[in-house]
Amino acid sequence: MKEEPIVHVVIAKRNRMNKYFLELSLIAGAFLAPLSGVVGAMFAFVIVDLITGLMKVRAKARRDADRMALGRRARCSYIFARINSRSMSNSVAKFIFYLSGIVLAHITNYQLGLEMPLVKMILGLIIAIELKSIDENMRIVLGYSVFGKLIDIIQRPSDDSNRRPRP
Repeated sequence: MKEEPIVHVVIAKRNRMNKYFLELSLIAGAFLAPLSGVVGAMFAFVIVDLITGLMKVRAKARRDADRMALGRRARCSYIFARINSRSMSNSVAKFIFYLSGIVLAHITNYQLGLEMPLVKMILGLIIAIELKSIDENMRIVLGYSVFGKLIDIIQRPSDDSNRRPRP
């Protein structure tokens, strides 16, 4: 009996590994498919937080550059120097942490057979955290809290002189 060359054996093993990896990927994809909307919403809030964070850094750098009375070129380079990869890597780490929490909640729900919407509760917590962070960033950029202004508008008493009395 003639032995197969080692190359054919390696290729056959690699094909089997690819087949198992593909099957495992399909199973994981089917299990995590219901989370696509949740992950999309979470991703959108993290991106908005990242953008407002960059706006905050730019606003702070502009104020500092104005205080230092820098020229136009020096001012631009000073502003761009304040934006670093460390602050952006925090958003990547936050995204991975949030994603882990969502997947863990989904696995817990599935394994324990709970009827509680754990994933939605975790998403609500994440959105609350991100909205607070966005509001803090915008407070520095605009000089006031956007949500504070909204609350003031909602709570502002309406002019009762134009309303008809109720019978």
